[in-house]
Order: sequence, then C-alpha cells, then structure tokens
Amino acid sequence: MYKNQDQIKDFWGKFLKLFGSKKAILAVTGMPAVGKTVLLEHVSGQAYRAGYVPPGKSDRPEKAKVKGARTLVVTAFPGQQTPVRADAMNKVFEGKTPVAGVLHVVSNGYTKTRGEWSPAVLQQAGADTLDKFRSWQMAEEVKDLQRTGVEIRRSWQKHRRPMWMIVAVNKVDLFAEPEQLAAARDSYTAASSPFREELDQLTEHIGSDNFHWTTLPACNWLESFTWGSQQIPSTLNVGQRDVLVYQLSRSLQAHASAYD
Repeated sequence: MYKNQDQIKDFWGKFLKLFGSKKAILAVTGMPAVGKTVLLEHVSGQAYRAGYVPPGKSDRPEKAKVKGARTLVVTAFPGQQTPVRADAMNKVFEGKTPVAGVLHVVSNGYTKTRGEWSPAVLQQAGADTLDKFRSWQMAEEVKDLQRTGVEIRRSWQKHRRPMWMIVAVNKVDLFAEPEQLAAARDSYTAASSPFREELDQLTEHIGSDNFHWTTLPACNWLESFTWGSQQIPSTLNVGQRDVLVYQLSRSLQAHASAYD
C-alpha cells in the first residue's frame, strides 16, 4: 500500500515535467458528485496527507497551480449547469493557453444526487429502483459528455493543438466483480453504447491524429452507496484502491509524454 502511495506522489511530479510548454492546462470535467476533486487529490497525492477529509460540494471551478520547471494549471469544473460553470469552461477551453488534456470523470450511474434532483423527487418521477436511477444517471452522463465535447471542439478550432481525454470510470469499489466491470466497460466503450458514439463523433470531428481517448477504472474514497432501501457495499480495500490510483497516475504520465 505505502509503496503505491509513494509512487503516486512521484508520478505526479513526473507528470508535470513531461509537458512541452512552460504552462499547460489539465481540465477535469464530469457531472456533479462523480468525485472529480477527490479523485484528483488522490492522483496528485494530496489525499494521502494525514487528516485528509474529502471536500464538500463545490459550485465554482477549483484551480490549482503546480510549479516546477513548468507550471501545470489544473481546473476542476463544478458539475452543476450554472452560468459560473459555463463561463469558467469558456475561459479555459478558449483561453490563450490550449488545454493539453481532459480528465473526464464518470461513475457508472452511482452518483449522489443534489439540489433539484433529490432522491425523493427522482423516486416520485419513476426512478424508484437502483437500476432505474442508474439508467437515468448514465443518460445524463451522455448529455454531460456532449457539453464537454462542445468545449473541446471550440478549443480545437481556436488552437489547432492535439488533445487527449482519459475517461475515468470512478467508484469501481461498488462494482468490482469481473462481470460487473465488464458491463461497466461496455457501457462506455462498446460500439453500440451512446457514450462511445459521442466519443467517436468527437474524434471524427477533430481527427484521430489530433484527439484520442481511453477509459480506465478508477476509485478514490471508499464508501457504500444507498438508493431507497437498496445499499451497495464498497468491496475494495485501501491497497486495491491505491493500485487503481497508481494506474491512473501512470496513464496521465504516458499521455503527457505524448503532448507536444
């Protein structure tokens, strides 16, 4: 466990050094409550500090600057569809510095609802079982990817710089059995899946030489998930979680090494 945690911290430093410009931008996108900030804090090693507590709901973009030989600007956008989010995404994706990569976080439908979409409202609207709720959430994930794709296209039109996306399928501790993982993978990568269709359209628009994507299982904060009377337990331990974080860190490093 501790070996992986030390390697994660080391990889974050290497990830920073691999960008080819003096300033680079990593955009972290996804729906509300999919775990964007917490996942990023695990990948960067911040979550392994003593006394770490996951942050709560964020309505504004969260920025972090990591300085060394180069400066990496990491922006995690709030998932809520608000003018603040729209303005922040516009400024980042159409700003002076091109976005190098996008870490897009999804959760296989296991998302805690907030605001107007409270559990009571959704259950009254027909999402009265976990399967129905997850189907609704995954349809929302496709819509969210569409919105992110619009920003990526705009960035490409302005900068004409290659870009990559890692789709991190988060909260794997809730669906860690082999058949569950296979079903989750198909939901995002099978040729017939709506999510994959959106990614293919985005790739076709920009060109496969200029945009590529990959998916990876991910996990950060280990906790069960409850919907109505149904509870899904978290089945991974800390060491297994750290292996997934380590693998995501390595993938970020590999993508950064290809960025020019």
